[in-house]
Amino acid sequence: MAYFLLLCLGHFTADFLLEPDWMNTGKNLKATRIRALLLHVGIHLTTYVILVVPWLLWQKEISVHTIIAFSSMIFIIGVTHFGIDFLKLLLKSRLISQKRKALIYSFDQVLHIMTIAIVLTVFDILPDSLIFWAEGLYLLLFEGLSLSDFEKLLAMVILVLINTFGISYLLSILLKNLTPPSSTTDMKVEEKEVEENNSTSSMKTTTRITIEYQQEHKNLGRYIGILERILIMIFVVNESLTGIALLVAIKSITRFKQFDDKRFAEYYLVGTLLSIVSAVCIGYIGLRII
Repeated sequence: MAYFLLLCLGHFTADFLLEPDWMNTGKNLKATRIRALLLHVGIHLTTYVILVVPWLLWQKEISVHTIIAFSSMIFIIGVTHFGIDFLKLLLKSRLISQKRKALIYSFDQVLHIMTIAIVLTVFDILPDSLIFWAEGLYLLLFEGLSLSDFEKLLAMVILVLINTFGISYLLSILLKNLTPPSSTTDMKVEEKEVEENNSTSSMKTTTRITIEYQQEHKNLGRYIGILERILIMIFVVNESLTGIALLVAIKSITRFKQFDDKRFAEYYLVGTLLSIVSAVCIGYIGLRII
């Protein structure tokens, strides 16, 4: 299981932490797509080597057979990764719906993890029985997995990466069309009666009030969301769910004035609920792991 967790950790580290913006932009352009994908896969393979080789040395499992098997495995994983990402980018370029883009992003990550599991199964590192995976899923959801301390550490680091950077990117896709403007305008209409030459007439005045919200740093909201989900995960793992309510209350106070804008209120509510639900679910899995 440690082998599988190390490769999963390598995948999420390379996907979430080691992919610069220029590479992500290059993958979405036809002229630079292949080159960017090759660099992306190269980063993945390098990360696998950095994580797995020290573990093999620690386990004293380095041999010619082991080196050949490991090289073959990461080569197959790399080639498959390239193919999955290439197809994902082709589909993504033809989609307009943000929900479908979010679904493709999620399915893409699942396919990558399934590829790692299948390759390890083919090389007899993981059992090839469906009962093994079904039993593992049942234990993960209801009773708790029996893992070594090292495997627990790897699993928790993976969950933290998913809970922070993975969910952050997913939410940015889902909420893209809901992003509110940087200002809101209110109109106030007043009607007054005016007497002139023994006759009464009404006069309407319209007042426009525009409130400009201070522009925050481009990634500030993202960092706040990451810290929020980390804290929620800690609360769930420690079974202190009341802390979530306090956290949401503190977060709401900082945005209180902007709630007058209906569009911002809807954006805030949807984003906060999605963030909380995802963090609670991942925290629950973490609770079952430790």
